[in-house]
Amino acid sequence: MTDMDKKLLESQIKQLEHGWEQVEQQIQKKYSQQVVEYDEFTTLMNKVQDTEISLQQQQQHLQLRLKSPEERAGNQSMIALTTDLQATKHGFSVLKGQAELQMKRIWGEKEKKNLEDGINNLKKQWETLEPLHLEAENQIKKCDIRNKMKETILWAKNLLGELNPSIPLLPDDILSQIRKCKVTHDGILARQQSVESLAEEVKDKVPSLTTYEGGDLNNTLEDLRNQYQMLVLKSTQRSQQLEFKLEERSNFFAIIRKFQLMVQESETLIIPRVETAATEAELKHHHVTLEASQKELQEIDSGISTHLQELTNIYEELNVFERLFLEDQLKNLKIRTNRIQRFIQNTCNEVEHKVKFCRQFHEKTSALQEEADSIQRNELLLNQEVNKGVKEEIYNLKDRLTAIKCCILQVLKLKKVFDYIGLNWDFSQLDQLQTQVFEKEKELEEKIKQLDTFEEEHGKYQALLSKMRAIDLQIKKMTEVVLKAPDSSPESRRLNAQILSQRIEKAKCLCDEIIKKLNENKTFDDSFKEKEILQIKLNAEENDKLYKVLQNMVLELSPKELDEKNCQDKLETSLHVLNQIKSQLQQPLLINLEIKHIQNEKDNCEAFQEQVWAEMCSIKAVTAIEKQREENSSEASDVETKLREFEDLQMQLNTSIDLRTVSFKNYAVSGWVRELTPVIPAFWEAKAGGSLEAK
Repeated sequence: MTDMDKKLLESQIKQLEHGWEQVEQQIQKKYSQQVVEYDEFTTLMNKVQDTEISLQQQQQHLQLRLKSPEERAGNQSMIALTTDLQATKHGFSVLKGQAELQMKRIWGEKEKKNLEDGINNLKKQWETLEPLHLEAENQIKKCDIRNKMKETILWAKNLLGELNPSIPLLPDDILSQIRKCKVTHDGILARQQSVESLAEEVKDKVPSLTTYEGGDLNNTLEDLRNQYQMLVLKSTQRSQQLEFKLEERSNFFAIIRKFQLMVQESETLIIPRVETAATEAELKHHHVTLEASQKELQEIDSGISTHLQELTNIYEELNVFERLFLEDQLKNLKIRTNRIQRFIQNTCNEVEHKVKFCRQFHEKTSALQEEADSIQRNELLLNQEVNKGVKEEIYNLKDRLTAIKCCILQVLKLKKVFDYIGLNWDFSQLDQLQTQVFEKEKELEEKIKQLDTFEEEHGKYQALLSKMRAIDLQIKKMTEVVLKAPDSSPESRRLNAQILSQRIEKAKCLCDEIIKKLNENKTFDDSFKEKEILQIKLNAEENDKLYKVLQNMVLELSPKELDEKNCQDKLETSLHVLNQIKSQLQQPLLINLEIKHIQNEKDNCEAFQEQVWAEMCSIKAVTAIEKQREENSSEASDVETKLREFEDLQMQLNTSIDLRTVSFKNYAVSGWVRELTPVIPAFWEAKAGGSLEAK
């Protein structure tokens, strides 16, 4: 499973668990309600049955008393029986009222029918007992004092029944009962004098009665006194009990109210805020507040659980509706507390995620800043020194900057995420870093361009320098041949000296070209230019000295006089050499020649050009002697014509050499010519009939 699938599955499981908890809570609530309703129904049915049994017993005692007045039915007087019966009737009325009220609000049809049947049976039983009760009442009314005693006892019993009801749930209702109980207690104390007066009347009346009637009246008086004392005691106890319960319930509801206020305050933490995006510091402060609220809610939940366990003692004093109300309030508060706990926990997780996201963002930004600072510290590599390592390091720095730039662009894309989850978009550090990276990247690109230009110019300069050194090396080798080979013929030495002089002139031109380009070059610094130019000039001075020596040698070795036959032979030999060079140059180019062979062929072309130049120098010297002789002898000659022919041949040879050299260069660049037929001989050619080897 992917991470997204896992998160979706976890969310669905949490929703399912939450839904299941709600179902369990509803079922538990319904079950508790059913239990309370059933207990109340059972209590009422038990009261109905007890009342029914009591009526049956009272009916039996009353019938026995009426049939046998002198027999003390259960040691109870007629007054006691009638007052008990009337008290039971009063209790039945109260019970009937409670049952009718509750049947409208709770229970099903079956329970209602059972209760109605029980009440109807009581009504029928009372209707059956009513004639006996009227007969007993009539007997009592015959005696005024007995009637007074009956009324007083009935008053006391009814008050005793009223002092036994359950204590209400709410403190205001308890306070109202306390006031009512005080009024009742004052009324009871106010009746004390009438009770004492009635007792005096009984004492005065007893002597005039029979023994049975006097004893019955004394027993009734004793019962009245007991009932009155019990009423006074019960009233006092009821007042004390109400006072105690008022304090207990006030404390209980104060705690519940405190819990409700704490829950209400906690609810404000989970209300979505419409204010501006939060910063990391605000998120951390909010997280601390949520954790503190979470601890308070845990205490509330524990306190509610404790009170729910203690409800058993309170239930005994409450009616069914108060029980249901209290249990519903506590459980709703507990459910509300648990719901807020879940919300706060989810909010804590969300805040932690946001703080973690902010921390990761700042850590990444700091890491990018450190990387940029590291590149900044490596600026010491950005100097004018050019070597492969420095350039590679610069490219490495550029790659690192490119990576930083890509990372910055990726981080900048998080703006939508920050806006979506409500985080403050404070990317000033990242913006500054982006500007710094862009500037540094431009600087490195410019530096790379400078290095490329420097390398290109330096490469060109090194190529010219290598060419100059190669020419100098050739000059040194040829100098040894020319100056240290005295056994050679004068003409050969003169020819070699002329070729060497031409090489020196080329070297001089190349030195001048290098110095000119160095002076015009803006890439190299002045110190480098001065150092290189000084070295080139020293080398050029040595070549100048050698050039002067060679010129003197050419003058010394040049023939002063030649007869006509030698002049003709000399010209024929030079013509033969030039034609042989021409023949070599006319050979075709072939393919598959390696680069080093192409370079050798280019060197051969250069050697041909030098030899052509040397032969032309020799021809000009011979034609000059021939021309001098013609002037002295006044004979016509075709020297000028021959000289022009040689010059035309020289031009043709030079053109062929130039074309061949250009072809080699093009072949080397294009790369398709690989080989030439090795038909071009070595540098030096014999003067007549010999090989072209150097002598």
